[in-house]
Amino acid sequence: RTKIPRKEAPPRTKLPARSRLPTILNGRLKITVNKPHSSISILGADGKVIFGPVLSNIDGQVVTGMLNLGTYTVVAKEAGFIDSSVTVKLSQRLQSIRIDLTAIPLAFLTFEVTVPDAKIEILGMGSYLGGLGRLAMRLGKYVINVTKKGYITQSLEVDLITAGLEVRKIVNLQRIQLGPMVDDARQAFNAGQYDRVAVICREILDLEPSLGPAHLLYGKALFEQAQTGSSPHLIEALRQGEVVNMDVKVLTETGRNRVLLDGTLTLDRNYVRLEVPRNVSLNVWILKSDIASIRLVLDKHDIEFVEYEGTGSPQSAGAKRSNRKISIYSKQVYLRHRIDLGKKETETFCQEGTSTPLKCQKDGENLLQLLSFWRSQLR
Repeated sequence: RTKIPRKEAPPRTKLPARSRLPTILNGRLKITVNKPHSSISILGADGKVIFGPVLSNIDGQVVTGMLNLGTYTVVAKEAGFIDSSVTVKLSQRLQSIRIDLTAIPLAFLTFEVTVPDAKIEILGMGSYLGGLGRLAMRLGKYVINVTKKGYITQSLEVDLITAGLEVRKIVNLQRIQLGPMVDDARQAFNAGQYDRVAVICREILDLEPSLGPAHLLYGKALFEQAQTGSSPHLIEALRQGEVVNMDVKVLTETGRNRVLLDGTLTLDRNYVRLEVPRNVSLNVWILKSDIASIRLVLDKHDIEFVEYEGTGSPQSAGAKRSNRKISIYSKQVYLRHRIDLGKKETETFCQEGTSTPLKCQKDGENLLQLLSFWRSQLR
């Protein structure tokens, strides 16, 4: 038998491996907003900003850098429009979204004040000086305060409920009436409430710095408390046409007799008058131009009193004149102290102490300053 040779199978050709499509791991967002130059931000799933804020271009577009695939929130903002946000699932190399912003509904407020330079405060918005023009405002309720120094503050509520509607307001501020305030200060002074007098008068003078009655009451309140600063207010009161009356103690000496009498010292722009009801012979008018000297003197107890000297008359500034020397204690220096000596009483210039020796006060400088200022500064 003849063997037939077996044909060998041709070698197999190796086919190339099947190519695989690449896996997408990240992509970009192309964001288009209907308003150019809007602010664009992108928040991750945890709510944190991962992109922006940036402004869209003139076409309202922003293209991000490469972002991991996933879910994002895109926020668009523009002044005058309601903020808008879109949630997007990024799954492509370049994915486009569009956001349309809606204009905030506005109304218009025109605000006028009849008094110039008043301050207009819109709570939650800000303050404006003078009238408001046509102001575009969001719908809602607004509280508006109108103030000006010397005027009663007005507060009003404006309710803007219709978009596009124009609301017009005119406010007529009323002046603060200072007369009742002066009356309150005068009543407080008569009641001895000097601290209250000072508070009221400071308020008055803040509104009307040259009001004479307020300067008068303020100065007298300070004087009654032996505080510094009384004289400038009393001089300003005189400058504004007021007359200053001060209670004093008048010293008279005859031989060894030394007597203090109640008196009233009156200052006008041009003269000083002393009246002593218990001894009218001590009454005297002296013109400012006839004052020769004013000085502070210490008595034998080292208590201060004021001595002024000049040519005056006993009844009026025009009567027959003679040279007079007047010695007066401030009421704040002189304090009556009675010592029981049987039926006798003695007067001292000292304040009684409970467990300490008598303490003398030394407050004559206010009275000296008042007379000196009257003589030198009041023209």
